[in-house]
Amino acid sequence: MNIELNRLKQAMTAQLHRNDIAANNLANTKTTGYKRDVVFMDVLEEKSYNSIKVSLHSDLKQGTMEETANPLDLAISGQGLFVLDMDGENVYTRDGHFTLNQDGLLVSNNGYHVMGQNGPINLTANGLVTGAISIAQDGQMFLDEVPVDVIKIVNISNPETLVKTTDNAFKISSDTLLENNNNPTIHQGNLEGSNVDPVSEMINLIELQRQFESIQRTIRTLDDALGNAANKVGSYR
Repeated sequence: MNIELNRLKQAMTAQLHRNDIAANNLANTKTTGYKRDVVFMDVLEEKSYNSIKVSLHSDLKQGTMEETANPLDLAISGQGLFVLDMDGENVYTRDGHFTLNQDGLLVSNNGYHVMGQNGPINLTANGLVTGAISIAQDGQMFLDEVPVDVIKIVNISNPETLVKTTDNAFKISSDTLLENNNNPTIHQGNLEGSNVDPVSEMINLIELQRQFESIQRTIRTLDDALGNAANKVGSYR
């Protein structure tokens, strides 16, 4: 009986975690470049009862393209991640909503430098933005038709090793297989939307709630049975 209660407790904890992830996916339906999180659960034999291991992976499936006409908005079609310098550490994102900082450097929403093949991308001449900024599909950047740099794009062979940050970006782990993407497809004046399907996530939330309630009812039934058994044992002289 205690073993069953422990299994049910583990299942309820896992369902709560899955519910939080689904709710977070829904909350980011409109977040540029957001990749939905997927929960995987493994049942492990541990001593005399089961335990549940919960792991979290990000689904890197392509989101929808949204035209903005902003020359600093960029979207990747197919594989690849933008590289950002976050306080000396590289992080990776699909969110291509970029701006220029006061120094003329291309930066993300959070102020992280967007990396080119030659380092942080500087879109100024003599400290001033002098003209039109154009970006070819292969990542080559031009200022007044003069080549400036090439946007650095990387591919991840095993995306399940990526660790999502709170800034809509990813860090890599020691197991991540990373390589330069030398033939990317970049669309200037576009942004990639979230790949979350709100209808599917809502259905998922409803199913999770029903499963959680079912486990609750089972626990109440077992609790009542244990209570009755304890009372009957106590009534014998």
